[in-house]
Amino acid sequence: KEPVANHTLEAIYSFDSSLLDEDDGLLIYPNPTQDVLYVVSLEQIQKMELFDLIGTKLWESSGVNTLKYTFYTDFLQPGMFVLVITLEDGKRHSRKIQVFRN
Repeated sequence: KEPVANHTLEAIYSFDSSLLDEDDGLLIYPNPTQDVLYVVSLEQIQKMELFDLIGTKLWESSGVNTLKYTFYTDFLQPGMFVLVITLEDGKRHSRKIQVFRN
């Protein structure tokens, strides 16, 4: 199945590592977001999936293999979503994200 929208990878050159979640080593910001969401991890990100709140998969990207990911949310309607991130160790982590528009 083709993704709903293209994804773009970019380097995020610096960040304060103290902002990483102590439980899973992830930083996802800004949240809520208008048009772009940055995902930073201490471990390689292998796969990312986005679901609406009733569990419908809206987007997927596998074979990501990066520590830093830029996710453009311009194809989404405003609302709440669940971002599921699979790391190289196979562990899956989920975060609720909010998209808004002005």
